[in-house]
This record gives sequence, C-alpha cells and structure tokens, in this order.
Amino acid sequence: AICSENFDSVKIIPRLLKCGHTFCEVCIYSMSVDFKAICPNCKIVTLLPTGKTLPKNFAMISLTEQIMKSKIDPKITCKACHSKFSSEAVRMRIGEKCGM
Repeated sequence: AICSENFDSVKIIPRLLKCGHTFCEVCIYSMSVDFKAICPNCKIVTLLPTGKTLPKNFAMISLTEQIMKSKIDPKITCKACHSKFSSEAVRMRIGEKCGM
C-alpha cells in the first residue's frame, strides 16, 4: 500500500523510480520483492541497488516545504496598496488608511 503522508527531507523521503514516478522511501522498500519495486502507476520495474538508495526527488521536497509553509502563514494581498500581509498582520491593521 502507498501512504498519503506529506514528503519531507528526513522521515518521509521522496525517491525517484526508474520510470520517473515518486513515492516515499518506506513505501518503495515495503512493496519491493527481491530488490525490485514495481511502480504502482505504470508497472515499470526498478531495481533496488544493494546498500544504496534511490535518488531523492529534491524538487518534490522543495515543493512540499513551500506548500506547508504557505499553509502555516498564508499571505493576503491588500486590494488598495497591493502589499502582502500575514493573516495576523491583517487582523492588527484592519481599519488603517491602506483600506485592508
């Protein structure tokens, strides 16, 4: 089974299969048989090298980190001055001249 956890660079590491699809390291190794992983999407076989790991998908790590950061501190754009503010700043500035 494939998990639905968010990728990160420490625990849920996204790894690239030969076909280009990405899954977490734990899922890839748990679904492997005889050092071979079959991609759940396209069924292409990836050989898992002994003592080595598949390449990390750094683009996926970066994208996931950006998404998680935007969920933590979403930015709101002021219609009057086009400045970007955190939701906390908006609460503090409501009613000031810029018309936020």
